Amino acid sequence: GGGRNILFLEGNLNLGKSVINFNGSNSILFLSANRNPYHFKLMVHSNQAVYFGKNNFINRYGAAMQLLLSEQKHFVMGNGCTVSFNTWVRNSDPHLIYSTETKERLNPTRSVFIGDHVWIGQFATILKGTHIGSGSVIGANAVVSGKKIPSNTIWAGNPARQIKEKIFWSGESVHNWKDAETKKYAVMATDKFTYERDGESLSFDEIDRALSAYRTAEDKLQYLLELSKNGAKNRFAI
Repeated sequence: GGGRNILFLEGNLNLGKSVINFNGSNSILFLSANRNPYHFKLMVHSNQAVYFGKNNFINRYGAAMQLLLSEQKHFVMGNGCTVSFNTWVRNSDPHLIYSTETKERLNPTRSVFIGDHVWIGQFATILKGTHIGSGSVIGANAVVSGKKIPSNTIWAGNPARQIKEKIFWSGESVHNWKDAETKKYAVMATDKFTYERDGESLSFDEIDRALSAYRTAEDKLQYLLELSKNGAKNRFAI
């Protein structure tokens, strides 16, 4: 429904069996170049920005990643993330909850941000206001709502809580490993996947405000094109 939406496809990519529903107007879906097929079902409404960075892996051997985005708020995922099957992202509840005393609304809709090189386990649910720093892991079946997840930490449970810090993860798959592979990877001497805030780090809150300030899909696209050019390692560190 609506109109003046933009589906922006950057270079070579494979949409696979993804389903995209624009159910409003002036929204942008920005899909970066990806060596892996996309595998998601998306419902986007009015005045929203949805951004997938480069070379994310969304497991296509189970149910697709589901994204239901509401009330003019946004979703951003960085580069090189791994998302298992049957995962959900929702940025609203979506029904209204009020205080019996003040009569004020208690559950505003809030954007969701996921940094670079984040691993999200199967059946995980990422809810409104969640900010996940680069290099982190969200465990299977975790429910994460309104948390700011520091970089290089593991969170699990319902509600999710931090269970490990000062970790990094690497994308090799151990399914068919034998002794030689297990021995080879017993130690990985690298800082490639360790992130920390520095002078080049961005603020998810500032990105959120900027995307909301632009009222047309064209303006949001120009902002996301600039974001996509930012190659700073620690751009999404928390």
